[in-house]
Amino acid sequence: QDSIAAAERVRLAEEERFRVGRFGGWYFNLGAGASVPMGDFDDLYGTGFNITGSAGWHPTQSAIGIRFDVGYDRLNGETFTPAGGPTVDLSDAAIWSGLGEVTLRIPRALGLNPYVVGGGGVYRFSDYGSSDAGTSIYGNGNEGSSTEWGWNAGGGLRFGWGFTSLFVEARYMSVGTPGDRAEWVPIILGITFR
Repeated sequence: QDSIAAAERVRLAEEERFRVGRFGGWYFNLGAGASVPMGDFDDLYGTGFNITGSAGWHPTQSAIGIRFDVGYDRLNGETFTPAGGPTVDLSDAAIWSGLGEVTLRIPRALGLNPYVVGGGGVYRFSDYGSSDAGTSIYGNGNEGSSTEWGWNAGGGLRFGWGFTSLFVEARYMSVGTPGDRAEWVPIILGITFR
């Protein structure tokens, strides 16, 4: 009986450890994929790529958690003709972001763990609206460098077992810029460690 009780205690301890994860509710994401420009932003840039790293905390008893992201997007510059100006070949735009977000876990279904995420933060643009010749199509003299505030919202699916799982996620990014509002959607595939 003592052996059975000890084995049961070990089993329950392992179940609890699996439920809360190795890091007590903390988790870490690493993902990459495509960045797709939207709206007027699509007139300036073509699809590029995204790399995102995240650290989050999601208590097991709560549907709500928090997450902090650092991201890098690179969008392919296209040929653009501004009103009253000559046609220019735009440089590829680079966007660094530091974001704080709230996550909402949706009940598990069909072996998938869906969630929604939303928040905001700061975005640093480089070579935004600048031509290969180094001039800005907005004439602001900053050669396409700008730091702006913005927001994002989206969702994803997490799937897998154990302390490591895969996820696919898409978020709509909206940021005020010196020209038209910058809007794009990173669609990423990644891995979660918890």
